[in-house]
Amino acid sequence: MQGIEQAIYLRNIYDHFNRYLFDHQLENKIYLGFSYKLRTEGMFLHDKWDDSKKQSYHEILVDENLLNEDSIYWLAVLVHQMAHLWQHQHGLKKKTKNYHDKEFVDKMQNLGLIIESGYSNEQSINHDGLFMQVAKELIDKGDDLRLLKPRNVAAQLDNPLSKNGKKFKFICPECRQGVEGKYSTNVKCGDCDKKMERREPFN
Repeated sequence: MQGIEQAIYLRNIYDHFNRYLFDHQLENKIYLGFSYKLRTEGMFLHDKWDDSKKQSYHEILVDENLLNEDSIYWLAVLVHQMAHLWQHQHGLKKKTKNYHDKEFVDKMQNLGLIIESGYSNEQSINHDGLFMQVAKELIDKGDDLRLLKPRNVAAQLDNPLSKNGKKFKFICPECRQGVEGKYSTNVKCGDCDKKMERREPFN
């Protein structure tokens, strides 16, 4: 798949979330793209300078390797970065890089994504929340998601750096005990008989 095609499909998905999660509050003049060179799964960069146009712009990038994974996973990465853009544009104060303050945490909770304050990268999805509802509309329709494929050979061959090779934390929602396992692990707490929740690493 050519980069320009990826960009078109990603723009359609961004517009969908901007409409139904952010009430069209996010600007459209933003660069969106996938990169297989990221050291993290998603990134928001603000006020980059375009010398040819003599103007600044914002950028959101998603790890291209995630296109091999469940769509809901990388869609949550995208929305996380969109929430950073929302805070940059509409937040009460500028935040420290990679720091999730109360304003950001509250916004994420309203969207249906759960993250702790501070520098923690652990995030989980509220499966009864707004994000899941809006993302499911995209997944059920599926046109743009089915067409999005990784361009680089390493990603197409299921790069071992993608989450298939990662260990994830699974936390009991009641007693907070934890275990590690693969992404698809399905485990209950032996003490509380509650299904453990996967905590997903985002930036």
